Amino acid sequence: MREAIRKRMEDGGGEGEGMTRREGESERIRSPSTNSSGDSGYEGGGSGGGGGGDSSGCECGDGSEGGGSGSGCECGDVGVGIVVVNVVLVVVVNVVMVVVVLVVVVNVVMVVVVLVVVVLVVVVNVVMVVVVLVVVVLVVVVNVVMVVVVLVVVVLVVVVNVVMVVVVLVVVVNVVMVVVVNVMLVVVVNVVMVVVVNVVMVVSVMKVMLMVV
Repeated sequence: MREAIRKRMEDGGGEGEGMTRREGESERIRSPSTNSSGDSGYEGGGSGGGGGGDSSGCECGDGSEGGGSGSGCECGDVGVGIVVVNVVLVVVVNVVMVVVVLVVVVNVVMVVVVLVVVVLVVVVNVVMVVVVLVVVVLVVVVNVVMVVVVLVVVVLVVVVNVVMVVVVLVVVVNVVMVVVVNVMLVVVVNVVMVVVVNVVMVVSVMKVMLMVV
């Protein structure tokens, strides 16, 4: 860019009235003017008073170098570039902000989903523990009831057996008593009959003997 500016300045130096390249540069530095875009620039000219050389090597407001023929330099393209860059930067920043917001929203949604899943797992575990406890209590109650029923049955069986034994004993005692009484009655009757018969026979014999005598 600087080589092109120097070349154009050298070419413009021949067109001025006795203006050399160094004089043109010093004149360009000493003579600021305003270009057609409103930016500060410099005019080129000869020492003879207002030569119409090319205005090369002027500086624009953003620090870049502009150039062009006429009384000022052109910086409009650089301004358009800055606007385009600014628009692109704004779009990029907006896209980045949208992406950041989306990432934050997705993270919040994931955290909420994880919390809901954790709460559901805890609730399910609590319900399972309650169900297991209820089942255990029911099993224990059923076992206790079964044990009580078995004990009652055992006691009833024992009582029934005892009653049966008592009844059998009573029956046996009755039978024995009957037998004993019968035997005793028979014996007594026999003895009495023997005695009576003997007495009768003795009396009869004695009567016969008395009659014989």
